Parts: sequence; structure tokens; C-alpha cells
Amino acid sequence: MKIFSNNFKIIIFTFASILLGIFLWDKINLPYSNPENIYGVLSINKFNPINNDLRFLTFITLIFGVFSLSLIFYKKNLSTFNEIIFFKKNDENIENYKYLNIVFIIFLTLITFEFLSISLPLNLVDFYHEGEWLGPAKNYLITGKIWSGAYFIHGAFFDVFNPVIAWKIFGKETIGSSRLFIFVLIFFTKVLSLILTFKIAKFIKSDETTKIVYFALISTSILFLSEYQFGHSRSYIRYTDLPILVFLIFSMEIILRKNKNYYGFLIGLISSISLVFTVDRGIYVNILILFLLAYFLLRKEFQIVILILLGLFLSWALLYILIGSKEFSFFLKNTYQHVLFKDFLGSFIYPTPFIPGTGCGLASATCSGNLRATKGILIVIISGLLTIYSLLVKNKNKDNSLIFYFFIIFLFALLTYKNALGRSDSAHIRYSMSFSIFLVCLIFFKNISFKISQKLNSYNVGLISVVSLSVILLLSILTVNSIYFKGKNSPKSISNLINLKYRLKEYIELSDKKFMHNKLLPVIDYYKKISEEDNCVQTYTNEPVWTYLTKKQMCTKFHAVWVAVANKLQKEFINEFSSSNAKYILMDAPLSYAEGYQPYGGAGKLFHDGIAYEKRYTLIDQYLKKNFEFHKNINGWIFYKKK
Repeated sequence: MKIFSNNFKIIIFTFASILLGIFLWDKINLPYSNPENIYGVLSINKFNPINNDLRFLTFITLIFGVFSLSLIFYKKNLSTFNEIIFFKKNDENIENYKYLNIVFIIFLTLITFEFLSISLPLNLVDFYHEGEWLGPAKNYLITGKIWSGAYFIHGAFFDVFNPVIAWKIFGKETIGSSRLFIFVLIFFTKVLSLILTFKIAKFIKSDETTKIVYFALISTSILFLSEYQFGHSRSYIRYTDLPILVFLIFSMEIILRKNKNYYGFLIGLISSISLVFTVDRGIYVNILILFLLAYFLLRKEFQIVILILLGLFLSWALLYILIGSKEFSFFLKNTYQHVLFKDFLGSFIYPTPFIPGTGCGLASATCSGNLRATKGILIVIISGLLTIYSLLVKNKNKDNSLIFYFFIIFLFALLTYKNALGRSDSAHIRYSMSFSIFLVCLIFFKNISFKISQKLNSYNVGLISVVSLSVILLLSILTVNSIYFKGKNSPKSISNLINLKYRLKEYIELSDKKFMHNKLLPVIDYYKKISEEDNCVQTYTNEPVWTYLTKKQMCTKFHAVWVAVANKLQKEFINEFSSSNAKYILMDAPLSYAEGYQPYGGAGKLFHDGIAYEKRYTLIDQYLKKNFEFHKNINGWIFYKKK
């Protein structure tokens, strides 16, 4: 009864901390400051974007702090600080698990067949999301400029090298080859996810049956979080998470195993690579690299520290040598401005957890609602509580090294949730929950696996039968996943495996016109015609794809005008555009027309977040209306000509 009483007290205090956090949420309100004069949702509401971060940190710190203190006061047999930090690393041979290896190979084969069986999408090109990489990639091929030629929204790999690599590999500069390469990256994401869970399963202290059960459960869970979609993806774990997955695989080796210190050098190497891949994931990876440096200094594992530092130095030195001083300078500038302007650029007011009708702050656009925002923060809390409990409370199956590694994943779960705090719509909250969901699965299924294994052993179920059950589980998950996503982007079919080589070749060589609405074709042809004497093209819309469609370089770095919200960026736009010889600009494309020709809205000169361009881009708007005049309207796409 006493144990139950203590557990009840822990629950009560934790629940009380949640209520207190909800009460304090709106009370945390820093003074409004907008030194760059950015007009957006937050400026309209006079809301400091740091409030979202501070409210979240206060909320979870309060809950996790109270929960930790409650465990210390009311739980016995807790792990000491030395046991949590200075645990003994694994020095046993973890490679010789025959049946576990067989399961891994079967799973890898199945997800390979899944990849080969996907139906390649023929839906209309997404002028915004696909345009984010098609436009800058074409500009790079024409100008040879990377950061000096484009203001990246995500990162150089995502916005430039992704399609460029596809076009080089497949030998065709088409939308089809670009989409196929996206699917290849998603396949690699699934493979790395499988490798990650396979290695985690090897490290749990158990018999082989338990390892197989655990691997089957956690691998199917993480594979279910990723799907073959592009652009406005519904997936939780996306190919933009590749740097994080690589980091988790490498860091596992130096945290859990002896004599694997050279992985520290590899971790250092991915420092600059991760930032080039995508800026936000790169920042999170580099924060965790700094954390590992501090951690191994604390453990006095100086060899690992030196190897990480060597990897860091070589990583940045190689980047500087490969791209040159000019591009390196623009890379640093772009990264700095990304961090500086991002919150004001497209952020909402994050809703108060569990309180309907709060947050958002949009003037006339549709908010996604409070439910998903509450679900997102709730899954972060659950993952944190499970991690803290696992760290502090001893049990017979506890492995301090593995639990500390789970803590590293939890840090990623916290960092990646920053994306949801900034842009709290459904899509951003969904993929910001990914590592929290994965962590909950890791901890929950770890305990479940031991119980399932005991049941299987009690019924004398052999390892071959366990392997068979695991394969059936994955096949069931893949089937459910295929049904769930059927008709959305890439349904699977066994018939797709027939004539695979021909099917892929046909898709790569498919004319871009197959991805266009018929009424868009004359617009493209006309823009090409009137810009023949211009050395570049420019749009005042949310359609960065036009650079690719016209096969012209960009007149400014801003392929997507909506990122040029700060006054200094608007002035850059004006200076660069006025220095070009462009006589025409694609000025407008009303929503009523754009939605009819494209799969997702958000293209054309639309009311981004419910805000008119005239208010959001005052300097650019005044310059264009002063120096350009109406020229022609083709199917709703409006061209202006220089006066």
C-alpha cells in the first residue's frame, strides 16, 4: 500500500505541475521587439517569437523538474549520478546473433521490394514546394553560384544539390528524375532507420529471442513513420532527417562500446555537412556534437574529444576549400539570417496546451487548431517522463549506457520540436513529433519485449518461429501503410516490379509537360518568349519553379519572394533586380486560378498566412508598382512590363 501511495503522490505532483504550467503559459510574455521591421503574424499581434520557446521550456522544465524531485523523494533504489554518467561501456561481442541478423536481412529485403514496387507519381508539379529545389538547382547549373546565387529556405542540399545530383546520375534534367531521386533519399532514410534500430536491438542485455522481438517492434514503428511522398509530405520522419540518423548511428558506437573511438572523428566530419544539408537539422546536430564534447570531457575520454575536434576542423576546412572564400562567406551569412529571421518569417503563436481556441494569431487564414498542438507537446512530455524514469529508477533489466543513449535521442526530440514552436501548423507539428514518438516506442517496447519473450519461451517457441512472426509483423505494417497512403502519392503494387528498368527509364525521360495542366503551357511558352532578350527571370509570387520552367537564371537571390520579409532583404531584392536587364516580371497569379492547376494551394501571389503582399513586402511592392505596369494576363498569370 505504501508503494502505491508513493506512486500516487508522484502522479499527483506531476499532474499539478502540468496544471501550473498551463496557468503560467500565457503569463510568460516578453516585450515585443522587431528590429528588422518584419511584417507578419507575430508583428500584427505584437508578439515576441522568443515567447513560444520560453513558454515551452518553462512548461517542460517545470513538469520534468517536479517529476524528477518526486522520484527522488518517493522512490527507493535510484541510480546515482556516477551510474548515470560514468557507466561501463559494452565490451562483449555483439555481432554473433545469427537469427537476429537473418531478420535484419529479411526486413531490408522487404523494404527494398517496397521501394521498387511504388507507383511513381504523375500528379501536377507543385509550383511552390517542388519549385523550392527545381528553381535554385537550375540557377546553379546556369551560374555556378550556390549561396551567392540563392537565398535558401532550407539548405544547399535540399534547395540545390538534391535535383542537381539526380540530373547528373540519371542523365536527364527532368521533373521525373528529380522526383525519383527524392524517393531514393526516402529509401535511404528507411534503410538508416532500420540500421539504427538493428544496432539498438543488439545492445539490449537479453537473449536473442528478446532482441528479435524488440527489433521487430521498434523497426516497424520507425518505418511506419516514413512514407514515399515529396513536397507537402505527411510523413513524420523525412529524408531531411538523414543527418540526425547518421549522427545517432555514429554516436551509439562511442557512447555504448569500447574501442570504437574513431567514430568520434566521423561525428566531427558531419558538422558542416549537416548544415549544408538543411540548416535547422544541421544546427541541432552541431548542438549535440558540442554536448558530446562536454560529456566526454566529463568522463575524461580525451581521445574521443580530440578525434571529434579533428573531425570538426577537417569538416569545416574541406568545406572552405571546396566552395571558396566567397561562397563560404555567403553560406555563413545565409545561415545567420536564417536563424535571425525565421521566427518572424512564418511563425504563429503556439496554442496553450489543452486549452481550445488559443494561439495561432492569423488575421484571415485558417488555423490548424489546438488539438494537434496539444498532441505534439503531450508526446514530448511522455517521452521526457519515460526517459527520466528510465535514467533514475533501477530495475533488473536496466542498462545505464543504453538509457543514456536514449537521453541523447530525447535531446533531439526537444530540439526538433523547435520547428513546431515556430510554425505550429499540422505539417510542422507532425514531423516535429517524430523523435518523441520513436523514443516512446524504444522505451515502451523494451519492457514489452521481455514479457513477450518470456511468453514465447514458456511455450517453447523456437527462434525460427520468432523470425517468422517478426516478418509477418512487418508485412502487416507495410500492407496497412500501403492502404493508408493508397492514391495519395505513391501506392505500391507487385505488378510494378515487372519491367522495372523500363518503367524507371520511361519515368526519368517523361516530358515535363506531363506534369503540367494544359492551361499552364501557354503561360510557360509566353514567359519564355518575352524573356528571350532578358538575362534572367523574376517572379513576385510564391512560385519559385519558374526559373526551372523558363531555363533562365534568377534576377535576384530570392526565388521565393516570401522569404524577403526583412527590410534589408527587400532592399537587396530591389538592388539586384534593378541591376538586371529584365523588362518583365510575373507579378500575380490569383488563388482561384492557381489552385485549379496545382495540387496544393499556396502558389501565385497569394495572401501568405492571410497577409497581403502590399503590407508584407512594402518596399518591393512600392518599387515594382512605380517602375512596372500591367502588360498581359494569360489564364490568370499576370505579367508586368518595365515602364
